[in-house]
Amino acid sequence: MAITNILLLSQIAGNVIAWMYSLCIIIPMTLHQDEFKGHCLLFSTGAWQEADGQFLVTWASQAYCNYTIFVGVVLFVISVIQIYRMYMYIHKGTDSSFLSAFVDVIGCIFLCTLTIIAALMITLGFMTWCQNMTERFPS
Repeated sequence: MAITNILLLSQIAGNVIAWMYSLCIIIPMTLHQDEFKGHCLLFSTGAWQEADGQFLVTWASQAYCNYTIFVGVVLFVISVIQIYRMYMYIHKGTDSSFLSAFVDVIGCIFLCTLTIIAALMITLGFMTWCQNMTERFPS
């Protein structure tokens, strides 16, 4: 069996990368929620108390963390399914139909949009948290 379909190989490689990125979302965000007893730091704010130097946290919605974990899990599942599908195409020596390729493109655009939104939420959410943390010691 000679592997000559470079397009299918590149799709498998892209899905393997997406699978690895999904783990880079799921594992840290799950550990983050575990460490903070179910609270989400994304977009959380607070104030430093002058009396004892403690930070009084105003926790943000749990939905920010839940959304990013959800996107990571969906990306994980879809990429594993796609890796299997593309491998079977290579193994059988066939290719997908036009409808299947069209659905793949629409699904990829949808997943990319969800992932970009999750990345923005993580970036902006941690920027908000870090700005509050550095108020105490600005230097």
